[in-house]
Amino acid sequence: MHKGSIIGSWDLALSHSDLALCMITFKIGAEDLYIKKRVSLEFSAKITVFIMTTYDVPTL
Repeated sequence: MHKGSIIGSWDLALSHSDLALCMITFKIGAEDLYIKKRVSLEFSAKITVFIMTTYDVPTL
């Protein structure tokens, strides 16, 4: 699945940031509800939109 690959790329690029943790949990499933609390709702929404609208690996 392409999204899985992108999530892995984000994890490597962002190291131990909350964003990386949040990205990983999108792939896992139910766990995302717990990790999302670590970032703002607005930030989580932007991440979700990005995942749904592109397969490009972001350059941060």
